[in-house]
Amino acid sequence: ITAVVPFIIVIAISIFREGLEDCRRHSEDKKENSHRCMRYNYQNQKYEPCESWQLEVGDVIYLKNNSIIPADCVLLYCANVSKISYVMTANLDGEKNLKPRYCHPDLYRIFNQSQDHFSMRGKLKYGMPDPDLTKFNGNLFLNSNTTPIKLDAKHVIYKGTLLANTKYAIALVVYTGSQSKIVMNSQKCPPKESHLERIVNMLIIVIFCIQASFCIILCGLNSGWFGNHYKEYKYLDLTNDFFKNRHVSGFVSFWTFLLLLNTMIPISLIVTIEVVTSSQAFLMGVDVEMYSPIKERFSQCNSCSLNEELGQIKYIFSDKTGTLTANKLEFTACAIGNEMFGMSDEE
Repeated sequence: ITAVVPFIIVIAISIFREGLEDCRRHSEDKKENSHRCMRYNYQNQKYEPCESWQLEVGDVIYLKNNSIIPADCVLLYCANVSKISYVMTANLDGEKNLKPRYCHPDLYRIFNQSQDHFSMRGKLKYGMPDPDLTKFNGNLFLNSNTTPIKLDAKHVIYKGTLLANTKYAIALVVYTGSQSKIVMNSQKCPPKESHLERIVNMLIIVIFCIQASFCIILCGLNSGWFGNHYKEYKYLDLTNDFFKNRHVSGFVSFWTFLLLLNTMIPISLIVTIEVVTSSQAFLMGVDVEMYSPIKERFSQCNSCSLNEELGQIKYIFSDKTGTLTANKLEFTACAIGNEMFGMSDEE
C-alpha cells in the first residue's frame, strides 16, 4: 500500500492537470468553430446568420470588414472598386501585413450589372483538398456558358484569415472543416517536456538503477545466507522446501527489498512539481500586469509543463522587428517648411 498509493496519487494529479488543459483546448476549438457568419438562403432569398461549423461546400456567405473567414472560399465580389480585398494571414503564416486577394473581373462585372445575381446557376470544378497555400486551380461555368472562368490561388481566401480594408465581400465556400488549408497544415502537438522535467526524470532513472543494484546485491546475500543457515535458526521456521531452494528465495527477496527501498524514489518531489506548475499557470492567468486591453483578455497558459522555461530564455532570434513589437507607427513630430508639428518650442 505504501508503494502503490503515492504512485496512484502522482498519476491522478498528472491526469487531472492534463485533463484541464485538454478541456481548455476543447473550449477554444468550440469557440473557433462557432464564429457567426451570414449565409445566403436560396429559399428565403436573403442572408441568414449561422455558425461556421454549419457551412457546407457551395454555400455563399457575406463577409464584413474585420471578420474572420469561416472557411476556404473563392472571392466572388468585394465592395472595393479596385476589385481587390485584403486579408491578414497571421493565423496561417504569422505575417501581419495585409495580402491582396482579387475578384475575377468577369465575376465582379456580373455582380455589378445583375440585380438578381443569385438567380444564376453554375458549376465550379476544382482539385481535391491540398495543404499547399499557393495552389488552387478551378474552372467556374456560369449558366450555359461553355467557356469557364479561370480561378487560382489569388482568388481564394482561407479559413482563419481576417478580412481587412474591405467594407464587405461575397464568397463561395470550397473547403470546410478538416479539408481547409489551416487544418491540413496544422500538426499534431508533440508532448512537451521542460528542462526541469528532463533533469528530474533522468535523476529518477539513475536512482532506480541504484535501487535495483542494491536489491540485486541484497538478494544475492540473502540467497546465500538462507542456503547455508536455514537449519540453524529453527525459530524462524526456515526448514520448508521454499527456503531450501536458494534461487526461489533470492527471486522473492529481490522484490521484497525493492518494496523496502522504494522510499529512495522522490515521489513527493514529483507531486510538488505538479502542484507548483499548476499554481503558476493559474497565477499567470490572473496577473493584471499581463492583461491586454486591446484584446480584452488575460494571458493564457496552454501548457503548464513549460512555465519555468520562460525565466530561462537568453536569446531570441527573429527575422524582423514586427515579430517582437506591436508593429505600430505613431506620429511623433514633423516639419513642414518652417513649421514644427508635434513638438513644443522648448523641444
